[in-house]
Amino acid sequence: MDGGAERADSVLAGLQAAGEAQWVLVHDAARPCLHQDDLARLLAISETSRVGGILATPVRDTMKRGEPGLPAIAHTVERVDLWHALTPQFFPRELLQACLTRALNEAANHYRRSFGAGVLRLPPGTH
Repeated sequence: MDGGAERADSVLAGLQAAGEAQWVLVHDAARPCLHQDDLARLLAISETSRVGGILATPVRDTMKRGEPGLPAIAHTVERVDLWHALTPQFFPRELLQACLTRALNEAANHYRRSFGAGVLRLPPGTH
């Protein structure tokens, strides 16, 4: 299967190749290793979620917000409820395909902006 010019194009090609699968994983080739425990936690959310989720780790580092247009610190960002997004992501195939198609048709810059059907879950992953 060939990918596309943009990540969204590659994901859509993968969805079309997935046939009638109920759920799909979208994984970033830049992070090829996936711990078996992380995969199990991610797959388990299919039992409690209708919209899926992504692996993520809570932010532990100090995060800084920059001054707009300047290489200077504006302030420290509170880490509470801040997560690092990891891959893979796990979604119901039909929902992801509909959201991605809609986002591409609306020229949205990222398909996840379309998930208005529920709250994406964040099962903890290993970094």
